[in-house]
Amino acid sequence: MQSCQKRLQKLTGTKFNLLQEMGDVLICLDSLQDIFGISDEDLQKAKNVKLARNMQRVKDNGTFD
Repeated sequence: MQSCQKRLQKLTGTKFNLLQEMGDVLICLDSLQDIFGISDEDLQKAKNVKLARNMQRVKDNGTFD
């Protein structure tokens, strides 16, 4: 834990702030997954569906829009 904190402390500015925010988001997502009893497998399946849909949009339109 301390080595991770030391590495984070070496980062400055935007990247450090981004990592802090991403950590907060991941904690919230993990909590929601636990509260609603969502398995890792089901979450991965949902992510795969979303990724496939986004990839198809890029192929069709050249963008995510």
